Amino acid sequence: MEELERSFDAKLIEKQARKSGICPIREAMHNELFDEIIRQATVNLPERGILLMRVRDNLKMTFAAYQILYEGSLVFGNRKAHVAEVGISDLENKI
Repeated sequence: MEELERSFDAKLIEKQARKSGICPIREAMHNELFDEIIRQATVNLPERGILLMRVRDNLKMTFAAYQILYEGSLVFGNRKAHVAEVGISDLENKI
């Protein structure tokens, strides 16, 4: 198991995946790895493979929801920062 982990980590470094945060390279490699695990599990026990596919699909939906929330929070934060900047100039004019 340690050899597989070292090999995977080496491939992440080779492809220059980020160590933290949202990284499309890391996400794609994890998806490939998970798909291969599902394929191997399905060959041995189809019910287990189907269950793993459901888990994978649920994780993808959850991740997509978090991305939407993150993007929405960025827009909200930028809007609030702009309003605050406008408010500061108004207060400076009053002073």
